[in-house]
Amino acid sequence: MLTSGAGAAPVNAGGASGAADLPPTFTGVSGIRLGGNACLPISLPVSKAGLVDCSVVEARKAPCDCTSPGHQIPSDSLMAAVRTQLLADGFCASAAECAAFCGCDLQQPAGAATEPGSARYSCQNDLEPPAEVAGFCLIDLELPASPLGNPALVADCPAGGRRRLRVVGAGIPIVGSVPFLVCPTP
Repeated sequence: MLTSGAGAAPVNAGGASGAADLPPTFTGVSGIRLGGNACLPISLPVSKAGLVDCSVVEARKAPCDCTSPGHQIPSDSLMAAVRTQLLADGFCASAAECAAFCGCDLQQPAGAATEPGSARYSCQNDLEPPAEVAGFCLIDLELPASPLGNPALVADCPAGGRRRLRVVGAGIPIVGSVPFLVCPTP
């Protein structure tokens, strides 16, 4: 189910995102601050490989160009769930109006979180990642088994909540877009 908080209607949708194969039901948070200083109040599911088992979709009124680095076209089912949430959140007045929205699915940089020099490592650890690194990554020092990222990137977060989604790269987030975090339902 895709939700944005209190009062949001659940949405059932099937399909897969570019980040990970998702089950037929999604859950998400609307209006998350990407690229800002917002700390994440919740833990996100992380795969054994250190990838966030979620998608970040930047929704906006058409047209969308998802060819820039760090972006890809979202699945139809993922975009349908986002459009339903756009309607629930009041970004459009009807399903027909919401159909005019498109989106781009942010990718997670390649490489391993433990591999210095990889794009993912740079996203999670470098204060100034190289310009060619584009997409999103999770910095989460609260993961019990193996914390992810540079403590300096979450130093301003409260104890017990030292985590944030970080976006890197030129043009991310897309100007005028509404970002949605979409995660699998446990």
